[in-house]
Amino acid sequence: MTATKSSLRSKLAIGIVAVLCLAGSLAILSPTPPIASGSQVNQDLGPAAEYKILYAGDSGGPREKRYLEMLKHFFVRVESISIRNLNSKTAAPYDIVVADWKRRYVDGKYASGHAPCGLEKTFAKPIIMIGAVAGDIQHHSKLDWL
Repeated sequence: MTATKSSLRSKLAIGIVAVLCLAGSLAILSPTPPIASGSQVNQDLGPAAEYKILYAGDSGGPREKRYLEMLKHFFVRVESISIRNLNSKTAAPYDIVVADWKRRYVDGKYASGHAPCGLEKTFAKPIIMIGAVAGDIQHHSKLDWL
């Protein structure tokens, strides 16, 4: 595969995961789960379903549960870690990282602080940052150069 085709496939996969995460964000606010538990991997994504996805967030939290449920419906390999443990080494086996954290405001009141992450400037994996975690991560990575 040429570098151009590889780059296009990578961008397509990132786009697909980004759209699914947006849908997942909306689903978190929904009172009922959007996907039945135990459902099979949806192969509509074709080869993109083979991408390895790492969810880094609040381990054991309700957002993690909902995102994993949704992502596992579309991708064959989806795993999670605490955002505290996210670094180049833990992300190495994966194609795409989804970073998330607790809601900052609940019922109009400040509920949680910054995500406890400290990515090194050499972190180079494609990363989709959901919500306020983007502001936390960009201070610790090369993203603030843009």
